[in-house]
Amino acid sequence: MIESYNLCAQMQCCHVGTSVVGIVAGLHVGFTLVFPSPKFNPKSSIEAIIQERCSAVFGTPAMYVDLVAKLKVVDKEGKMVPMGSPGELWARGYTVMLGYWGDEAKTRETITADGWLKTGDQVILLESGHCKVVGRLKEAIIRGSDNVFPKEIEEFFLSHPDVVDAQAFGVSDARWGEEMCLYIRPKDGSSLTEEHMKTFCKGKVAEFRIPRYVRFLDDFPRNMTGKVDKKILKEQFLQDKEYKEVNEQILRKTYGRYARPSYWFETGSEPLSPLTFGQLIEWAAEEYADREALVSVYEDLRLTFKEAKEKVPYCVRQADHLAAGFLALGLNPGNVIAVWGFNSTNFYLIILAAARAGLILAKVDPSYQAPELRHCLNQVGAKLLIAAETDITQNYYQTIHSLAPELDHCAAGQLCSEQLPELRTVVMTRDLTQPGAYRLDEIISLATTEGIAKVQEIQRSIQPDDGITIHYTSGTTGSQKAALHSHCNVVNGSYTFCGRQGLSKSHRVCVQMQCCHIGTGIGAVVASLHLGFTLVFPSPRFDPNSSIKAIIQERLPGYGMTEGLGFFASVPEDSMELTFTTVGKAVPYLELKVVDKEGKMVPMGSPGELWVRGYIVMLGYWGDEAKTRETITAKGWLKTGDQVILLESGHCKVVGRLKEAIIRGGDNLFPSEIEELFCQHPDVIDVQAFGVPDPRWGEEMCLYIRQRDGANLTEEAMKAYCQGKVAEFRIPRYVRFLDDFPKNTTGKIDKKKLKEQFLKDKAFKEFNKNAF
Repeated sequence: MIESYNLCAQMQCCHVGTSVVGIVAGLHVGFTLVFPSPKFNPKSSIEAIIQERCSAVFGTPAMYVDLVAKLKVVDKEGKMVPMGSPGELWARGYTVMLGYWGDEAKTRETITADGWLKTGDQVILLESGHCKVVGRLKEAIIRGSDNVFPKEIEEFFLSHPDVVDAQAFGVSDARWGEEMCLYIRPKDGSSLTEEHMKTFCKGKVAEFRIPRYVRFLDDFPRNMTGKVDKKILKEQFLQDKEYKEVNEQILRKTYGRYARPSYWFETGSEPLSPLTFGQLIEWAAEEYADREALVSVYEDLRLTFKEAKEKVPYCVRQADHLAAGFLALGLNPGNVIAVWGFNSTNFYLIILAAARAGLILAKVDPSYQAPELRHCLNQVGAKLLIAAETDITQNYYQTIHSLAPELDHCAAGQLCSEQLPELRTVVMTRDLTQPGAYRLDEIISLATTEGIAKVQEIQRSIQPDDGITIHYTSGTTGSQKAALHSHCNVVNGSYTFCGRQGLSKSHRVCVQMQCCHIGTGIGAVVASLHLGFTLVFPSPRFDPNSSIKAIIQERLPGYGMTEGLGFFASVPEDSMELTFTTVGKAVPYLELKVVDKEGKMVPMGSPGELWVRGYIVMLGYWGDEAKTRETITAKGWLKTGDQVILLESGHCKVVGRLKEAIIRGGDNLFPSEIEELFCQHPDVIDVQAFGVPDPRWGEEMCLYIRQRDGANLTEEAMKAYCQGKVAEFRIPRYVRFLDDFPKNTTGKIDKKKLKEQFLKDKAFKEFNKNAF
């Protein structure tokens, strides 16, 4: 609508359609509202349209669908039906109410935990985004824009002295969408008529609540339990001659089953994809066929999207064999498996296979040590762990064995471990056979024709809102939390983020982050399936020399996936100033706001905490409802903890951290975690950790220690103390010692003063000077 429009409003102002969409939208756009009559009257509307030259008519049953941004049509189990098939309409987006005032139970019944409003409408959604209402799942009758409830009318008619029983229900109507039909059992000897019953309503109920059709029966049909069977009553009425003549223009068109699921989101230049990760894999195998999907330079291996090279035993399509192997082990869709290792063709294949099998893949950082691995596996109840054999810094099997020595005495797939109670199967990716463990090629060999057919069948039952991957993040308490992401998060987040970078199938992308990071595991791997570009692994871990070699050998344009999947991304038209002073422009389909300490929005350009809402937000922390509620508000806003300034252009400047988290490269380090570790040392009295600037990693950790009298601790000894207890990136870069810590007026240790003191440290200043 534009300001030159005159809009004929036919709905009452008490309806949301007129009071919100009509009046408020008029203030936005500047069009004119025209009220043709106090109540809806077709003749008055026609006269007003001619007289005022109205450009549009407002107030039809179809208007409801136009108000909602995100829609899906589902079956009784809440799973999407094919486009063009009937089902219940669910809606999600900014137009959905906050809830029913004072009725939390009814709110939860009507709005799902992930924000979907169950409308109760039985509809057919068309490819064009238009919607046909074909029935009601609930008993409410929708007459035009009004709700009429059978129970209310039945109770009213039972107050009539000559009525024994009354049954009301809705029937299709060519004009109003639905009208009410009322069946009455009159008392013996009474002579009630349809006109008499309608007259009885006058002045007692609103006109739109008066039944359109009134019929009489001596008795009502009943089901096996003795209850009145409204279904039979309705079937009987639909054969009514008068009704059929009035509604002969209503024609039911039968819609075929479409390949694309019933999903629509009309924001931006194109809708969000309804594909699951597994469906995207199959599409990419057909779309990009013989294009290279992955080049692992250090392994000297190349994979295409569809066909394998002679020296490669698998390709994207053959991920189904590994998926079938997973199912042959007894795993079922929705089970959690974990992968622990570095970037490799095996890791790539596992990501795809887990998705095809309908499993949830938990990605454990390859630098984690035994205590961290145990926490990660137990937190999500992982049933299977796939691990690399060895790395430069550690032997993965030995670490697993230290937690599960029972491997020495069990058959593969039958682990019963005291420290890892849920874990049943360990799989190693190398050719060596380890006690109690499978080799990865053994799992692939378990695939059968029937198993692969089952993998294909599973694709039809997986829903975009189902969980697909778990990435571990830390909280201010230090322990890793398991962030669960859905297919919708993964498929659409990767596409919108990397699409912003201008990537296409002509690109070759040098991947330098580990696949356990969201930037690689989702942003690169999944986006490449969308866009057809080639991923290049230069080395198992980040190594500058290997990256340079790969860039030269593979003729890469120098684009590196060095940031995780995020809410902002630079765009080609950004100026140099915006590129270097902001984290980019907000990606499509996301709501963003910057708030003060009370959660109220601050003026544009003012600092505050960034809150985000939309498809890219995780489903929650696995097994930690309390932390999920602490991080994501009841209205779906994710509290990022970042202190930012949002610009008019949609770009964002990060000006600080509300939380104490230290951001080292792509990893979060939390002072409390390290402080607790060092407090366990017998010669340490107190310890304080904080972040300091670093030219390479952005931030590094500095640790101040108060040691016991007579102790002779050194920086080297403290760093050695960390080995094998925490990941390498969690070991403090700087360790300093003080006899006492500065305190503020309340007696608490003043970290700000400690940091100011360290920033004058000679070694720190010289290191940073040389680096720059």
